[in-house]
Amino acid sequence: MGLFELLEKGQLGLQSWIRIDASGKSQLIEIDKLSLICHCGVSTRDLRIIDTLLVHPPTILRRENAIVVNLEKIRCIITADEVLLVNSLDGNVLQFVLELQKRLGADELNPRGSFGNTFSFAPFEFRALAVAFEVVSNSLNLEGSEIKAEAYPLLDELTLNASVFNLERLRGLKSKLVALTRRTYKIKDEIERIKDDDEHIAEMYSEKKRREALDHDPSSLMKKLDEEPFEASDPIVISCVSPPSESKTLTKNLMSSESNCKSHVEEWELLLQAYFLVIDTILTKLITV
Repeated sequence: MGLFELLEKGQLGLQSWIRIDASGKSQLIEIDKLSLICHCGVSTRDLRIIDTLLVHPPTILRRENAIVVNLEKIRCIITADEVLLVNSLDGNVLQFVLELQKRLGADELNPRGSFGNTFSFAPFEFRALAVAFEVVSNSLNLEGSEIKAEAYPLLDELTLNASVFNLERLRGLKSKLVALTRRTYKIKDEIERIKDDDEHIAEMYSEKKRREALDHDPSSLMKKLDEEPFEASDPIVISCVSPPSESKTLTKNLMSSESNCKSHVEEWELLLQAYFLVIDTILTKLITV
């Protein structure tokens, strides 16, 4: 059942979401929780994790058909072909939408464009999650820089005038720094948890699952063959006896598919490792402020 069919049925408990499809087009929609659960295959617990009215630590959860993401203000559900982002006026949410649209739009116009082949040919979930990591990392780094820019002049001022007002300002800055450091640690811990779980990384490639379901479902396969004319380059050949050349072609395609899957898993690992190092660098800066 499609998303818009579900929208017509649910009228109670509507919540505002920003939907971004694989081409970068966005729209504001309102959908109730039950319809959202049916559409994305998530649970009520997953929706509580990304509820902006509730406090939850940074979380990235893999479900059968979606990735549930709670990274600071970026709270969304990523599927194989769309992002459903909790609507908010926060600047990070707007930045995420604009940056994802920019990258997806550039890929559609020029797949080998300025953002590089790795991003252009990666699964949609990979691209969306990479933008989420980037926006959150930049936000944390900016907050740290602002605290640092305010702290050093204040310390210089305290050497000349150790007033109650200046001491209160310093106490306030220290509280901000401690809170920011704690938030950054939690994001680092969540990335490390996923990075060290090989099975979790492998499962995060849901587009592979979709193709495997098509390849192994006889009814889907026959429907595909009925709709499309047979070509010599087709990877699957239905025959009682396959000539040696066709058997070699089939084996080659299967090996290519397995290699492609392994490549995407490695991309996930590289993505997580890259942003783990970024967050670790931010933490080092915060600790040395």
